[in-house]
Amino acid sequence: MNLEAEAAAALAQNKGNTDATPAQDEGEEVGPENAFVALAHSAIAIEKHLFALVYLYKTSRPEVTGVTFVHEVFDAIYDGSDPFKEIDDVMKALKAKEKAEGKDVQAP
Repeated sequence: MNLEAEAAAALAQNKGNTDATPAQDEGEEVGPENAFVALAHSAIAIEKHLFALVYLYKTSRPEVTGVTFVHEVFDAIYDGSDPFKEIDDVMKALKAKEKAEGKDVQAP
């Protein structure tokens, strides 16, 4: 698996999913009344890109970092979904079941 090709394909796929500011949606220029909103959206986009770069860097050396590349996790950086929701739901159900039986469950 070529990690650079995978990252390039994912970035190309997510290029159309960028969050636009309301000013961009309506074709307005950024002015004093909506500059803060534009700055906030820009800061969020920069944060997502930096987080993706850190994730790609860490997954490029799994033998050192212990982190392997999972495509769903990379996608979740940009679309805001939770790739671990299903796992969290199973763990909550297990904890509730064990608590009902009077046993103590350790989180993984």
